[in-house]
Amino acid sequence: MSDSETITIRVSKEDKEIISHYAKAYALSTSEFIKRLTIEKIEDEIDIQIHQKAMEAYNKDETVYSLEESERMLGL
Repeated sequence: MSDSETITIRVSKEDKEIISHYAKAYALSTSEFIKRLTIEKIEDEIDIQIHQKAMEAYNKDETVYSLEESERMLGL
């Protein structure tokens, strides 16, 4: 059995109803629904940060390589 922790959040009655409605629509408990959405949001933010850094690097050096060139350079 894995260790689990509890996080408590306060929401308005209206927000709770909206969240509960959507959780039911996806056949999830409210807790699982909120957990999944939170993790997805964090992953999206990380992806955006990685993209921004990649674009900064690309803007400094716009050299691009084909798949074949990349494989040859990596010895694949």
